[in-house]
Amino acid sequence: MPKKSFFLNIFLFFLACQKEGTLDRTEMIFGSYFRVKVTGNRKILNRAVDEVFLKMRGYNDLFSIFSPNSEVSQLNQSGRIKGSPDLIAIIKMAERISALTDGAFDITIYPLLELWGFYKREYRLPQEAEINKTKKLVGWQKIIVRNDSVYLPAGMKIDLGGIAVGYALDHAYEILRRWGIKKGLIDGGGDILVFGEERYKIGIKNPRGEGIVETLSLKSQAVSTSGDYENYYETEGRRFPHILDPRTGYPKEGVWSVTVIGKEAVICDALSTALFVLGEKGEGYMKNFPGYRAIIYLAGGKRLEW
Repeated sequence: MPKKSFFLNIFLFFLACQKEGTLDRTEMIFGSYFRVKVTGNRKILNRAVDEVFLKMRGYNDLFSIFSPNSEVSQLNQSGRIKGSPDLIAIIKMAERISALTDGAFDITIYPLLELWGFYKREYRLPQEAEINKTKKLVGWQKIIVRNDSVYLPAGMKIDLGGIAVGYALDHAYEILRRWGIKKGLIDGGGDILVFGEERYKIGIKNPRGEGIVETLSLKSQAVSTSGDYENYYETEGRRFPHILDPRTGYPKEGVWSVTVIGKEAVICDALSTALFVLGEKGEGYMKNFPGYRAIIYLAGGKRLEW
């Protein structure tokens, strides 16, 4: 090879290497950390990730029940709202998953969570009569979506906490894909989406100890875990997790954690909650979600996989 061609090839290789880079950024969103780690052209990484975080902050402003000006808070306060396309889309997705899980996932769970004291962490054990009364304010079928408007019966409120992060992850990925970024990891407080040709090692937290209980190898997939260790209280030797069965009004006991792996983060997010509520009966519902798999740890450490 002529010397001039040799040095030209080296120079071009050097330039190509300079174009590739990795950006790793974390912000506090949705009440937890939100991390984006991507590899691609250095010239576009910052702009792409800037757009992602702008969108994520926007979702937080739309969906948060703790922000009085969010669309969800306005809906909960007034019982009606002319919603943004994102609010309409996420409610319709939630209704779809509710239908496919016989109501084990239900965004109208808010009044029950409030009754049990999970929002303010002022835990209490309600009387059965209180639970039965509050259950009348729960039921996803009672939500009315008409064009771009949403209506709730008096006293009913919604909480998108079991689906919003998954919805956000999917849309963050779409933004990065449009920018031409082909490899990365998006982590929304433990709900994770990875994309590209590389395999990522993702650990499942030990629900009754330190560290991880097992490691997953994921490629272009999402994963979400719901556990009884995230927000709970114990009394008289019983643990009451913040994941309630909307059909009974009581916290679901006997399940430690549920991890769902699949293509769409929004389904993984909501389905992990639904399967936690369903427990061992959840296996029969997996046929409604082809391409998804679940890993369940029951009380005592029994492991199931569907």
